[in-house]
Amino acid sequence: MDNFWYYFLQLTIGFVSVIPLACLIISTNNRPLSVNKQLLYGVLSIALSAFYFAFLSDGLNRFESANVKPEEATLKVDVVNAFGVWVFIVPAVYLGVGINLVSNFIISNRPNA
Repeated sequence: MDNFWYYFLQLTIGFVSVIPLACLIISTNNRPLSVNKQLLYGVLSIALSAFYFAFLSDGLNRFESANVKPEEATLKVDVVNAFGVWVFIVPAVYLGVGINLVSNFIISNRPNA
C-alpha cells in the first residue's frame, strides 16, 4: 500500500508541473515563435521555475517538520522521497527552457558584425 501513495504522488506532481509546458507547446501549433514571444515565454518560464522551486521546497519543509503517528512514519518517508526529487527536477526543466528561449532571443536580435 505504501508504494501506491509513492507512485501516486510522483504522477500527480509530474502531471501538474508539465501542464504549463504542454500549454506552451500546444499554443504554438507547430509554428515558430516570433522573436517577442520567445522573450515573453522565456521570462515566464524562468519566473515559473522560481515559483515552483519556492512552492515545492516550502511544501517539502512543512511536510518534513510535521508530526506523524509512528505507524505513518514509513508513509512519511515515502512521500518525502517522492517529493524531494521533484523539488529540483521541475524548476530545472523550466529554467532550462526559459534560458534557452531568452538566449535565442538575444542571439536573433544581435546586429550582424
